Amino acid sequence: MSNASSVDEYLEAPWLAKLANGVLEIPESENRFFMLAKPEDDTILLPPHLSDIYILKWANPTRIGAGAGVAYSLDVKVSGEPTRARTRHLYITYMDEAGPSRCRVALASAIKQLGPILYTAEADARDVSGVLVAHQLVLF
Repeated sequence: MSNASSVDEYLEAPWLAKLANGVLEIPESENRFFMLAKPEDDTILLPPHLSDIYILKWANPTRIGAGAGVAYSLDVKVSGEPTRARTRHLYITYMDEAGPSRCRVALASAIKQLGPILYTAEADARDVSGVLVAHQLVLF
């Protein structure tokens, strides 16, 4: 693991850009993670330098608006931090109208929208140019 020591550091733009690039580098043979059907193993295989820091999972199918999609969960592996501070949620919509390649790009785009105080992001897989809506959750 790197010198960064807190969840917030791993959720800053430079680290999230590395993670997004890692998602784009996943071999096409692993496209099962970018489809509507739940893969047998739901943990997305990230490059080793990222899998030591992040756990990215295919969580469940979802429907936002008229498009079928997938909810993904992202956890940062930092010990001593509360779980709610570590988990982020990504919603990729309209996967039923886009192929795995576009869904992969949408997931990478959504990852870049997260941050220390942004807990969820949504991306439309039809629009891989990245029109995204980031949501901020208020935790009590």
